[in-house]
Amino acid sequence: HPCLQKKYPEYSCGIPTEELLPAADIMITDYSSVVYDMMLYEKPFIFFVPDLEHYKKRRGLCIEPKELGAPVTKSLKELYELLRVFANDEGTSAVKKIKENIRKYMNKCDGHAVDRILSAAGIRPRIRLLAIDLDDTFLDGSGRMTEHAKKSLIKADEAGIEVVIASGRSYSSLPEEITSLPCIRYAICSNGANVVDNRTGERVHSSFMTEKSVREVLKIAEKYNMFTDAFMDGTPHSSKAYLKTLDDRNDITAHRKEYLKKTRVPEDDIKAFITENIDHLDCVNILMHDLTIRDTLLEELGRIEDIYVTSSIDYLIEISYIDCGKEKGMKVLGEKLGIPTEQMASFGNADNDVGMLLLAGVGYAVSNASESCIEAADIVLGPNTRDSVADEIMNIVSGL
Repeated sequence: HPCLQKKYPEYSCGIPTEELLPAADIMITDYSSVVYDMMLYEKPFIFFVPDLEHYKKRRGLCIEPKELGAPVTKSLKELYELLRVFANDEGTSAVKKIKENIRKYMNKCDGHAVDRILSAAGIRPRIRLLAIDLDDTFLDGSGRMTEHAKKSLIKADEAGIEVVIASGRSYSSLPEEITSLPCIRYAICSNGANVVDNRTGERVHSSFMTEKSVREVLKIAEKYNMFTDAFMDGTPHSSKAYLKTLDDRNDITAHRKEYLKKTRVPEDDIKAFITENIDHLDCVNILMHDLTIRDTLLEELGRIEDIYVTSSIDYLIEISYIDCGKEKGMKVLGEKLGIPTEQMASFGNADNDVGMLLLAGVGYAVSNASESCIEAADIVLGPNTRDSVADEIMNIVSGL
């Protein structure tokens, strides 16, 4: 301590502060900001400031020392007595206050401060995770993965980048040509309602809609005579009546019709199916045939408190639990894998991709994306029909 160095030179320590703090049980200091460093070790400290009043008048204080969770002493006698108290209770009471102050003053001390500084300066940190939407983003105009696109995923994996599928599709309806790739370990499905380990098929994270919200959604759909479908256990279920209408729909592409017929489990009575399984549904969708009432539907759905509403296609309104969204899946995987969002890149084309584009360190939209998606993106690529996402993945890999 500065006040004691001259008086007791034989006790001066030559150990650097960054080594001394983790080794010490308690710290005695004056006004130094070193207290913030000590806080991170959740260890007690004491302010020894004989000249506190003089210092206040002459220089002022940003914050009172006692507010930082430590007692203030002005004499060696007080200091000695405090050390005895700390020895008896091991500083337990002080540590509780210190933990509160860590949350209050240092909630960003997560080991990634430098990444955020570099990002703010326009210097992108190394990308360690790619969250990739499929339909109309990564897949081509026919809903297939090109050889170039496949190669880009493999190259990213070889470069040590975690390649994650982020889709509104349920897990069972993801293209086998993608889920069969060894480089795909995780898939964010059903707009974040499920995060699945692609190697085991097990769910890493799940969110189910509440019974109350499902009933309210069904009521609105029935009011406007709209079809509904539901995802359960990673599998989509649709009514036979709806599936029969597909061939007569001119607003649905041929490959989309084929996809729906191939992936949906047909139900004679979709309302009965939903009601029977109401406590464990991943999501419920409203399938529109009249876009003129789309805004009205969204307005009424907006009054339901505990749902997340999004859309990947104009005629489809996708509804899940309020804590969903592809960005939720990214956060779950970020925590699991130790990857901060600043080191993630996401690719999308629709409204249901907006959240993950905003969350990621770099958000990419293809040029055929919705207006809101393009607005949320940091970078706009070419269209999905030209392998634009695959090209950018190759650029990311080559820049490592």
